[in-house]
Amino acid sequence: MSLSLSVPDTAVGADYELTWTSNNADSCDASGAWTGTKATSGSEQVSSSVAGNQTYIIDCSGAGGSIRAEAQILVIEAGAKGQFDSWYGTPV
Repeated sequence: MSLSLSVPDTAVGADYELTWTSNNADSCDASGAWTGTKATSGSEQVSSSVAGNQTYIIDCSGAGGSIRAEAQILVIEAGAKGQFDSWYGTPV
């Protein structure tokens, strides 16, 4: 199985898009700064009203096991430049 999750730089109050892709997964669930059941691949428009680090996590499972991807974004005050902190995919 494989899984990736990406987030852009952003500012407080700005809408942004999360994009994720999984391979051979049957179901996915989100946690952290977003929640709920998600499609095995897709995108979602979100926005943050609070400055600071926001962590987005997605866990997917299928016949090949389970896998997790996590992305962290630094949401900054409008007008300042954002910084993409990190992302990684880790089998669980």
